[in-house]
This record gives sequence, structure tokens and C-alpha cells, in this order.
Amino acid sequence: MALALAACTQVPPQEPPVKDPSETPVETPSQDPSGEPVPPGELLADIVFQADGKAADNSSNQLTVNTVKGPSLMTCLQAECQEYVPRFYPDEPGASTGTSFYRVRYDVGGPVPGKLADGHSLSCLLMCDFDPARIPTVTVSAFSGLERAGSGIYVRKTICFDVVLQGEVVSIDSGVVPERGTYYQVIGVFDPEREEARLYVDGALKGRQTADKPMSLPTGKATAWYGIGVDTSPSGLATGAWRGEVVRPQIYDQPLTDAQVAALYADMPHPAPYTMDIRQPDYLTGIALRPGSAFRLFAEGLQAGDKLLLKDEAGWKELAATYHDGYLEATVTKELTGPEYDLLVGRGAQVCPVGNLGLTVSSEADEPRRPAIVAHRGWWLSKAVPQNSLAALKAAQDGGCEAAEMDIWITRDGGVFVNHDGTLDGVRIETSDIETVSRLKLTNGETIPTLDAYLDQHALHPQTTLIIEIKQHSRYERTAACVDAALEAVRAHGLESSVQYISFDLDACKRIAAARPQAMVGYLTGDCDPLTLKQAGIMQLDYQPAAFLAHPDWVKTAHDNGMLVNLWTLDTEEDLRQGIALGADMLTTNYPERVQTLQQRFFD
Repeated sequence: MALALAACTQVPPQEPPVKDPSETPVETPSQDPSGEPVPPGELLADIVFQADGKAADNSSNQLTVNTVKGPSLMTCLQAECQEYVPRFYPDEPGASTGTSFYRVRYDVGGPVPGKLADGHSLSCLLMCDFDPARIPTVTVSAFSGLERAGSGIYVRKTICFDVVLQGEVVSIDSGVVPERGTYYQVIGVFDPEREEARLYVDGALKGRQTADKPMSLPTGKATAWYGIGVDTSPSGLATGAWRGEVVRPQIYDQPLTDAQVAALYADMPHPAPYTMDIRQPDYLTGIALRPGSAFRLFAEGLQAGDKLLLKDEAGWKELAATYHDGYLEATVTKELTGPEYDLLVGRGAQVCPVGNLGLTVSSEADEPRRPAIVAHRGWWLSKAVPQNSLAALKAAQDGGCEAAEMDIWITRDGGVFVNHDGTLDGVRIETSDIETVSRLKLTNGETIPTLDAYLDQHALHPQTTLIIEIKQHSRYERTAACVDAALEAVRAHGLESSVQYISFDLDACKRIAAARPQAMVGYLTGDCDPLTLKQAGIMQLDYQPAAFLAHPDWVKTAHDNGMLVNLWTLDTEEDLRQGIALGADMLTTNYPERVQTLQQRFFD
């Protein structure tokens, strides 16, 4: 669509000039001898939406309507229209999307294409939940089937209607810049008998263009559909994602006239402007809570008196919510049987969709825990210091992290050094000697830290747990030597109560657990169940999320057996929230500040 529009913004010089509206008496054919408007004719498509998010065509054609489900689509009851309507709320209006829209299909070999070509009218009531003036060059499609063929209603700063004739786009600009939250009835007409296309907004003619060529129609199944909330695309991604509502999308099997459009507008409900403006919602999803526990929704634009609403196939549920500065807090009840809901905020008769909520309420729930922060290789990334440096450890201590992780290698002559990789500046640590490795420098000028130096810094702030990862060396004998040296160094510094150990090497973990039964040891590989680890004295599952998604019972089993769960390495907001939802006790991250925000919002 974008290419066609760009090529046909202006009418080519060889086309006839636009007709003067006074030359065509468009109202006369719409009236019978009594002067009353002639009712509109047959509907090619009459789309009705249901509470469960599905939709159907109520016209005699019974076109197939596919609901392409996704995280930014739900249906809500429009109180003034007294019908369910779709609410689209993508993060970026106008973006391409593979979900969260409706596809109204028709058969290229059936009667619908011919009826479209003989003249038709697209009609819908639309509401923009975005500011079109801020994205004047972006096409945001409400009801459209444009892909080198077809017709469509969309907004590109103004409300527009296009129809494709012999591969060229006839585009009508209404000049109406829709106000955010205001409902507009829009009807686009292709009238081949009068050789024109027309665009109406709220019952009034807003533009017309010459349309004296046959209409281009899709030639294959991939584009033989109209999108509700998007524009057609032959690929897996639709384009022009709508943000707001599209009410009563219909296709009439005739070019509607001025009088018919005016009559339809007079008979249509005129909803009051939508005034809710809730942005940047933040909440935990995919969680289990016990009855009586609190659920929090943070968002910009919340107000005192707002209601928290949950919708599933069984209907609507309202949670008693208390407004605090920037968030709503509600108490969950055993009546919430879950596990999936649409989450909305209600204000008076209006509702604002927030997103999808995974929530299970059970007296046996293993609830989300306030996750401890494990600064991965220290707090280095956002502090602009080298990883595994003394500066990174100090930053984690000063920043209030509950733990700091680091990695160790042993040289051939027994020196233990802190570094993630096995080499630094081309020097392979495990095959070099202490003297050679001791000369290596980090990017901030620090000498590569020894384990003893790290333990000295740790002793200054033992409340920040030090987690020592024993790296897998070239042979297990070398790994075992590293284990033994680390255990002895920690004992010599008197820090056994504030140090934990992790490794990808299961035998190394078993060696630590056997030598120090009271030590917290974590296994990293993710291929061992909790009870097997416990039998070996390994009391921490230090896995990536995929291991727990593949074995949903492992977290609860670990907790029921007094074990800890750590997830690594989680950096994105989505991954961190997933880690909390999974029930992790600790989150290993390169961005401790992001976890601190989650701690404060949902647990403090």
C-alpha cells in the first residue's frame, strides 16, 4: 500500500480533471417520489464482534472472519452503541504486525469481487487512540483491503479513502484531522456509474475524485481479504496497525449517495469522546497468588476511583482497587479461577485495555518472591567499568546488590585469578604462570584481580554475597584444583558464611558440596532435576528460564525441598518479569538497576 500511495498522491496529468461537485446531482437518485431517502441495499459484509473476541459476518455472504489473536487486541462493550467492539492497542500505531487484527476473507472466484467492482461503499465508525498530527506520514489503517488492489479507510494525519483502479490509486483526503478519542462515522464510496469516488465523514461529503477506470481486484487468496485494524499484506505481517476502535465495519453492495449516508449517520449512535489515556502499563503476568494477596498495576494516567477489571470467557470481574500514587492495588479472591484474562481499567462507563494477564489464584500457590539481585560479573555495564574488576565488585556493593558473581581460573603453578574468559590479551590463564598473568591489565588500568584481592574487597561488605563460579578447565583435574584452591582461600579469609559457589561442571559442584556441606552450591547447566541435585548436596538450581519452562514443576519442587532458584542471565524487562513470574529467588543480570525498579514496585 505504501508504494502505491507514494506513486499516486497526485492525479497523473493524463487523467481527466476532478469533477466539480455542482455538476453531479448526487442526492436525486437516493430519494423516492415521496422525497424520503431510499434505504441502502444489500450488505456484502456486516461484521459483528463477540465478547470472546471472535467475529462473524452477518451478511448473506457469510464471509469468513479470522480473529488473529495477539497481545494488543481485545473486545470491550461499547456502552453507548450497546455492542462489543474491538480495541486495538499496539505500542506503535501504523506498525507492521503478525497478530491482533481481523481478516475478512472472500473468494476471488466467488461473487464478491464482481460486486465490489460494480460499485460499493466501505463504512465504519472509528476512534483514534493516538494523535494523528504527531505521525503525519504514517498510514494507520482502520478498515482496509489495499494491496495493489481493493479499497480502504485509513488515517494519515487526516481521514482518507483509497480505491485502486487499474493498478493506480485514487486517493481522497477528507481534510479532517481526527481528534484523539473522538468517534467518526466514515464512508468511502466507489461509484463507477458516476465515474467517481467519494468520502464522507459524519454524514457530510468531504471529498471526491474522478474514478473512470475499472477497479483492480486481488488475483490470489493472499490478498483477497479486508483487514479490520490493519491493511492487507500478502506476507505474514499485516501493515498499518490501528490503535483505537473500529465499530460496525460494513461493505455495502452499492455506491451510497449523500442522502443515504446522511440517513445512516442520523440513525447511528454517537458515542461521547473517549477520554481515558493510560500509558506505559507495568504489571506482573504469568503468576500464581494466594487468595488475599495483592496485585499491582502501574501506569501513567491512572486516577482515584479507577476500577480494575478482568475479562475471560466467563465474563467480567471487578476487583476492589485502591489508587496509590501511580498504581492501582487490588486484592485477588478465590473466585478468580484463571488462568488467562484481559486486563482493563474502568472509569465511569469507559474502559481502557491494558493487556493480557496470566493469573492463577490458589491456596497452594508458590507466589512470586522478592528477587535478590546477582550482579553478573559485578555491576559493570551501566557503571562503565570492566567486568570482573574490583571496581565492578565495589559498584555492586555500594549499589546495594544482594550478591555479586565472578569467575575464577587457576594457573599451572596454583595462582587463582578473576576473569570470565580463559584468556586475556592472548594469555591463556590455566597454562601460564602467576608471574605472567599478574602483569595483565584491565581496560581501566587495574591489574587482573587475584581471588585473594577479591576476597579482601568482599570482606569490606560481606552483606553482598560473593558468588564464585568455578570455570571448567581443559581437564577435570585442573577444575578440581581450582575448586580446592578457592575453598582454601575462602576459609583462610574467614568468609565461608558469605560466599556461594556455582559451576557448569556437575562433578565440581559435588566436590564443593562434599568438602563444605554447609556451603550453598549451584549447578548451572540446567539438565538435572531438583531432587537429584539435593541428594548430591547441591541446594541451588542456577538455570536459564528455558529449563523451568520445560519442567514447570521444578521451581515448586525446589522450594518445597528448601532449595533456591536462580535464573541467568536476564537483562530485558520482559525476561526479568518472566523470571519473577517463574518464582526465582535470585536473578542474575547485567542491569541491577532494572531489578531494583521491579523490587521497589512489586515487593517493597
